[in-house]
Amino acid sequence: MLTTTATGAPDRQIYIDSLSVAARASGFAFTEVVLPERRSVLAGDHRLNVVDWGGAGKPVVVLLHGAGLTSRTWDLTCLSLRDRYHCIAVDLRGHGDSEWSVTGDYSTTAIGADIAALLQTLDAAPILVGHSLGGMGAVRCAIDHDVQLSGLVVVDIGPSTVRHGRGARSGPAQLPSDPVFYDTFDEFVDDALTINPRRERRQLEVSLTHNARRLADGRWTWKYDQRYFGRNSRRPPSDEFTRNWVGLEQLTVPFLAIRGEHSRFLDRSGAAELATIAGGTWVEIPGAGHTVHGDNPKAFATAVASFLDELATAGPDMTHHLEDQ
Repeated sequence: MLTTTATGAPDRQIYIDSLSVAARASGFAFTEVVLPERRSVLAGDHRLNVVDWGGAGKPVVVLLHGAGLTSRTWDLTCLSLRDRYHCIAVDLRGHGDSEWSVTGDYSTTAIGADIAALLQTLDAAPILVGHSLGGMGAVRCAIDHDVQLSGLVVVDIGPSTVRHGRGARSGPAQLPSDPVFYDTFDEFVDDALTINPRRERRQLEVSLTHNARRLADGRWTWKYDQRYFGRNSRRPPSDEFTRNWVGLEQLTVPFLAIRGEHSRFLDRSGAAELATIAGGTWVEIPGAGHTVHGDNPKAFATAVASFLDELATAGPDMTHHLEDQ
């Protein structure tokens, strides 16, 4: 088992070694594996945790994770892009080390407003890359707010998800639920492997430390607000998901939709529909489920890099400056 500190954080070198192993297993050949710097940024009325992979003066890419994940789900993606792009990954409200919503508002509208406020701290027109919940928040940010973007990538989510009966929802919960606790970190990892058995255990032991919280009594639990995102959460049906896509045809930025070959959330016709409405294109990543960038990191990074390279060649300046607040 992985030895961690009292807070659950691994030694920096242990994490670098783990990333190196994961990178090689995924087909990457990085000349250097580094860790990002953490920043705390006040975005509107929420303080968000941001991880900055460095690269001042390079085109900016802001990455937004899915429900229940954290900014560190993008580590391999950011490592693969950092030689040419300035990658900034964000813990959404209620996730990772960002603040929870006092009112329980985790609607895509609220998340989109957080993202827009964060972008106001950037002297740039970045590309947004959003997976699932992060992708929906990115769409609302682009539609609802006067922000300058150079492009938008939405990963494995789209308007057809609800119509196909997959039950994806977002929005504020109204009923509390019991968080999940684990007596040991090994039990925590065991449960995570049942959620996504595609992962390799040793690497998961390290990466999960960013999404694990150790309590005073020694037990472990997830960092995200389980009242609203946990498997035991009891959220009532909401039309928030359907409303999320209203105005999609108004987007005027370059757009890419990505789906996993084995996704249960977005089929090929849904990906094609999403791209058509948004006036963009779509690609499918082989051997991947819903968490596309985690299931096939190399193919995902290649697809994103191809899109980014096209925009960097033809698009406006995307350099930035991020201020601590």
